[in-house]
Amino acid sequence: MRIYKNNLLELERGYWHGKYQRFTMTEVPDGFSRRQGTDISVISRYGRMYLKSVFKQVYIVKGIATSDFRQIWGIQEDYTKKERVNHVHHCIDAITIACIGLGEYGKLAQYHRAAEEFKQGRSTQRAQFDKPWPTFVEDIKNIQNELLVAHYSQDNMKKHTRKRVRGEKGYAEGDTARGALHLDTYYGAISRGDEVKYVVRKNLDVLEEKDTKNIVDDAVRQKVEDAINRCGNLKKALEEGIWMNKEKNIPIKKVRIFTPSVTRPINLRRQRDESRFEYKRRYHVQNDRNYMMAIYIGKNAKGKEKRTFELINNIDSARFYRRSNDNTDGLIPQSSLDGGYPLVYCLKIGTMVLLYDESPEEVWDLDRSDLTKRLYKVTGLSSMVVPPNSYGVISLVHHQDSRPSTDVKLKNGAYKSDEDFRPGIKMLHTQIKALVQGVDFEINDLGEIKRLV
Repeated sequence: MRIYKNNLLELERGYWHGKYQRFTMTEVPDGFSRRQGTDISVISRYGRMYLKSVFKQVYIVKGIATSDFRQIWGIQEDYTKKERVNHVHHCIDAITIACIGLGEYGKLAQYHRAAEEFKQGRSTQRAQFDKPWPTFVEDIKNIQNELLVAHYSQDNMKKHTRKRVRGEKGYAEGDTARGALHLDTYYGAISRGDEVKYVVRKNLDVLEEKDTKNIVDDAVRQKVEDAINRCGNLKKALEEGIWMNKEKNIPIKKVRIFTPSVTRPINLRRQRDESRFEYKRRYHVQNDRNYMMAIYIGKNAKGKEKRTFELINNIDSARFYRRSNDNTDGLIPQSSLDGGYPLVYCLKIGTMVLLYDESPEEVWDLDRSDLTKRLYKVTGLSSMVVPPNSYGVISLVHHQDSRPSTDVKLKNGAYKSDEDFRPGIKMLHTQIKALVQGVDFEINDLGEIKRLV
């Protein structure tokens, strides 16, 4: 009876402790999901119904059972290190589930009973559970060194939307592009001397205090700064109210601020009411993401390697792929406009690359564990200007990394064969040396790489 009460109290304590933590948490911890259990349950149920239409015997392994067997077989610690950080944990789960048969389920209750008896001192023999094979743990721990993860990023830019035509059968296809072409914010343009600067209108209550120095109107900026100096900070100043003219009850609610980060926006379309100034005649927006980067490599008159690049944004690619486009030329030229260098690399978001240091041939001489260290996925394409030159910037994330690309810290520099492992790499178009998926190699769903050239 005492053992029963002790176990009951432990369960109740754990329940209320967990409930208190969830109510008082200020940040969502890794692994916490409100809907994950329900989603997995629904997917498993319908997945089982579908598979039973093909196979005679289909059974579902619950997540708690998978966790139990990972602990029993001694791979839970290694799994926890990789969970939500490395795609390897999916592979470990799949192998564990494949090793759990109905026989293992039956033995699980006996194992827990033996473990409880040993814990309470009623048995001197520890609970034992045979591993699927003798080197099971060692093989699981070596998976990370050999697993090649195939990523598939669908290119929707070439697709067109389909809409049902009212009163008619079938669908009509149009020129509407799939995916965001630019960010939502519209920017204004003003002239300061010989320079055109871009501004945006913001509510004062969402403005950060450090941005008050970028307020366009001198008189408004002075009023805001005086209020901050008087109250101590922007938050308190807003609570008391910031006035352009307090006697006439004219508050300051919105301000225009300079946006130093916006230097080369996309000139989207013409304004309805045209200004007499050319730079004010269009809507200005920031680019959401780029569609493609083309890299050209050749030799100049002195025999030195020369590289140039072309960056194609989503708007330009959408215009090219629209159904009404009569242009038969390619989206990118096969030789560079500057110097006539041949096209070597054509990269998109999601393209897989195999990095090399000196020669492409060095990749094919590597074993699988070394090959794993060189496979990366393109996650970003952009440009930067370092006067007098401009550079293409390529962001790469290791193929096994399962974190959002924004959470991966990128380290700059060209790849070297003897370097320490980098989960994320940022390099210039003048630095990248790589074999490209679809041109030099293909990778299938099993992680097998096939050489194409």
